[in-house]
Amino acid sequence: TSVVALGKYFAPTFLLRGGTWIVEFLRVLGSGSGQIAELRFQSHDPVDSQVIRVDLTVSSRGTLQEMDLVFNPEKNQSIITQYVFEAVTVGAYVLLAIVLIIAFFRRMMAKLIDVKSAMLDALLVGLMFGTYAILFKNITIGVSGLLWSIVGRLFVFSVTAGAMALFVFIISAVTDSVTRDVWPEKLMSLSLSRTGDFMNTLVGTAILRGMAVSGILLGIGVLALVAYPELSIELDENLLTDISYRPVIWSSAGNFGIGFLVSLALFLGVGSFAGHFGGHAWFVVACITAGGGILQIAPFELHSGWLTIGASGIAGLVLALTFLRYDFLTAFFGLFIARLIWQLSEGLLVTRSPAFLDSFLMLLIVSAIIVVGFIGVFNRRTGENVEAFVPEYLREMAAQARNKRELEIAHQVQASFLPRTMPHIQGLDLAGMCLPASEVGGDYFDFIELSPERMAFVVGDVSGKGIEAAFYMTFVKGVIQTLSRTIESPSEVMRKLNLLFRKNAPAGTFISMIYGVVDVTSGTFTFARAGHNPAILKRAACEKAEVLRPTGMAIGFADGDVFDDSIDEISLEMLPGDSLVFYTDGFSEAMNSDRELYGDDRLVDKVGRIGHRSANAILRLLTEDIHHFIEAAGRNDDMTMVVIRMLSRT
Repeated sequence: TSVVALGKYFAPTFLLRGGTWIVEFLRVLGSGSGQIAELRFQSHDPVDSQVIRVDLTVSSRGTLQEMDLVFNPEKNQSIITQYVFEAVTVGAYVLLAIVLIIAFFRRMMAKLIDVKSAMLDALLVGLMFGTYAILFKNITIGVSGLLWSIVGRLFVFSVTAGAMALFVFIISAVTDSVTRDVWPEKLMSLSLSRTGDFMNTLVGTAILRGMAVSGILLGIGVLALVAYPELSIELDENLLTDISYRPVIWSSAGNFGIGFLVSLALFLGVGSFAGHFGGHAWFVVACITAGGGILQIAPFELHSGWLTIGASGIAGLVLALTFLRYDFLTAFFGLFIARLIWQLSEGLLVTRSPAFLDSFLMLLIVSAIIVVGFIGVFNRRTGENVEAFVPEYLREMAAQARNKRELEIAHQVQASFLPRTMPHIQGLDLAGMCLPASEVGGDYFDFIELSPERMAFVVGDVSGKGIEAAFYMTFVKGVIQTLSRTIESPSEVMRKLNLLFRKNAPAGTFISMIYGVVDVTSGTFTFARAGHNPAILKRAACEKAEVLRPTGMAIGFADGDVFDDSIDEISLEMLPGDSLVFYTDGFSEAMNSDRELYGDDRLVDKVGRIGHRSANAILRLLTEDIHHFIEAAGRNDDMTMVVIRMLSRT
């Protein structure tokens, strides 16, 4: 008798008024202080046209352990069928979460994650779930008192908000990233909302369209009840039993958090992945529709698992078409508002419901959202600051693409200014090449035929990388081509070049260079060196090569008398069989995996051993030796070399 009295005390009092209730069974489990009683009431007469069953579990101390309301139990599906539907839905959510988490880590390693937007979503939804959790009245930590009650609720809020914020961060980051690859325009209104900019046409239109979509979703539930009169809707026992402090806040926070999380996973997750791999609109709609049915996203639950899945599939179809036709924010508002209205409509549908005030407040909230939508539409701002919210990783990718294109252009410029074929000068054997590194430098060489017996050549290295280096290389090539035909002295050519370069190039830009002239008739070679690597001379009559280092500082390093006084030139007689090797620091500073430099001395020694061969052979053997030295380390700089070998005098 006492247990039955406790059950009637805990049961929803407004349901027990004016009706006859039958105790279907009473079962006591356990012994001593651990005893619990399971009690079931069922209405003898329908309450608001529905038969209601109340299942209670009460402890031996008289505290309520669990309560469940079942409407029209005889029409419910079997427990096994119910468990099967629940297991399929839970399994689908778990599988989707696993897929999204794996995709998150893959995109994070590829640096394709927008942390800023994901953090904003995580913070907002975490607060919603935390608020939802602390509004339950039965939160307790086992110690009574106001202070401990506050501590307990703060603990529950922190744990719930933190855990859900972390999960939302992962889901938001990966779905946002995938969607920007497929449909970046679907995120424009959401991006504005993340910045707090609601008073614009994009967001206002999304809100109003979402309201219209929510009406369609609610209409699906109403049509299901009209088409199948034997069905009944699941009223929320939390509202009927008043176990939350303020149901309107509790429901708003919960439906916002759940609706946003489901929308991210379904529209931006399933939809965008389907768009990424399938590409066809029908495939995307099919995937979202199927996902919506399995995940049971409908804002209502019917007393039939199959019909609930079917209605959820139809709701998924409506939301899929909304997402493809408009954007994410429209689909989300449609789902959120529909869930909120359906859940809190019980205060208006059920006689003497304790949730009536909350239902009225819900209507005010919905009206306020509609007003915000109209203000945004009539504001006529089109979201001009959307570009300011472009994720950082997209900016980095765009910068990388620009840099890559710049390097491609620089490679093309560099290749276009290098000699395609060696000039044919009687009595000379010539070879030259430039091996570009992955990053374009300013290496440059050229042959200039001054007459049938005289040839000028230049080897240079412009400071800097990319387009800038290629530009100055173009400038230097044109100046050298002009000066070499009017000035005979190599040192004077260097002085004129330095004067022009200092006037046109910014401070800090310079060029190391060797410029020389070979006269086949007289057998003389005259050259000047401007801060460049030394030249290597291999006499046919000598076993070792020697180094030639005329003084001179780099072009652009200083102007006026300082540079003019530093530059010098030397002239030497070339005999048949003598070889000259000119190179850039890409050869001498080549480094292997042990961080060892190839060095000038090793290069000079190698030239001494192979300098009697043809120009092409010398070039090939030196290049092979360098590559054998660096092996897998790769080239860090352009490698340019010119070989001149005297065959005979004309």
